[in-house]
Amino acid sequence: MPPKKKLTAKELKERDRERKRKARETESNEAKSERLQYLREHAAEKRKSMTEQEKEQDKERKRKSREIETDEARSGRLECLRDYAAEKRKSMTEQEKEEDKERKRKSRELETDEARSERLEYQRDYAAEKRKTMSDEKKVQDKERKRKSREMESDEARSGRLEYQRDYAVEKRQTLSEKEREEMHKQKKKAEATRLDNMPEVQRAECLKQKRLKETERRHKAKDKVLTIAEASLNFKKKCKDLPEFVCTVCHRLLWRRSVVVYKNSNYDFQHDVVKRCFASENQRETNPGELYVCTTCHNDLKRKRPLMPAQAVANGLQLQMIWRGDFSV
Repeated sequence: MPPKKKLTAKELKERDRERKRKARETESNEAKSERLQYLREHAAEKRKSMTEQEKEQDKERKRKSREIETDEARSGRLECLRDYAAEKRKSMTEQEKEEDKERKRKSRELETDEARSERLEYQRDYAAEKRKTMSDEKKVQDKERKRKSREMESDEARSGRLEYQRDYAVEKRQTLSEKEREEMHKQKKKAEATRLDNMPEVQRAECLKQKRLKETERRHKAKDKVLTIAEASLNFKKKCKDLPEFVCTVCHRLLWRRSVVVYKNSNYDFQHDVVKRCFASENQRETNPGELYVCTTCHNDLKRKRPLMPAQAVANGLQLQMIWRGDFSV
């Protein structure tokens, strides 16, 4: 019988780890909680007897082990930490909660930019996953909790939160396509309208007044801004860069993007004869295959409760004469 191969210390450790991993896969929830409780207590006792140098070495060891861990192991570790933190908070007094908040605040002041971005990204992903499983009642409670916490936050914390939100919004917008930006803008306007509708009458009037004042101030600033010749020239080139290449499907005029809206069935009431005639298949004209646009003039006439026939509509018996200018027609 050949002698058994003697394993090295590293191979013995790997074998021991594999044995423990298999044992943990089959253990019950009760056994798992007991094991984790024992490990936490043991780690707490060990930390008490550590020197500052040993603590730093332990942190570095943990950091390296987290860099090589798998996604599955990371999600399991984070889930375990969340459950433990939730259980711990339940047994905390108000004073202990305040001390824990202060400890977290100090640790965040010392963290690097990379660690901060990773923490915030993880928090966003976790919050997004949590919202998916929330009931409507829970969502309302979460909104109320956030509102109350914002009322109590300091000016410094508020400015920091708003600055972070602005930076994140700018980064997010840079990765969006033109279509996604339009959709985002529509959702924002819809949310703003809903918020105003739910406000008391006096508060809504005050909010609208402030909004108008801000808009007026913004316009005055834009007018008062003195442009250099180079800036004025650049603005002019930007405006002239796009050609009038969007065709209104109702009046067949060739227009710039800012003068048209994307055609949607839901914007118009097809029970009226005027709308049916304007959007009849024989009168429609596409900008690109599958793309339909309506100019703002025709759109405003047709979306009313009692739609009007747009003065320049093809269905009104008017026609445009084709004029060729360069590579596009007017």
